[in-house]
Amino acid sequence: MEKKKYYHYRLEEINGEQEYSYDYLIEAENHAEANEIAERHASSFYDDEPEIVDGSYVFFGGAITTEAVSVEETTKENFTERMLREATLTALS
Repeated sequence: MEKKKYYHYRLEEINGEQEYSYDYLIEAENHAEANEIAERHASSFYDDEPEIVDGSYVFFGGAITTEAVSVEETTKENFTERMLREATLTALS
């Protein structure tokens, strides 16, 4: 059994005119397994039976689409540091 690795997974959602992105940490044995987990998550983000159009998952007759846009190997520490950096507000200089 391989040692588990960590992967930074980014999901993008288009909901009407609004665009959103979400970051997740996946624990998997390899990149292929991480991709499978990301695709399974993106494909069931709103419903278990989306339509698939050009690699995106389409829900509610086209009102919402999701896509697993990237899965990159990382460490828990790097992922945590990145999320903290992106979420931390500081005073403008």
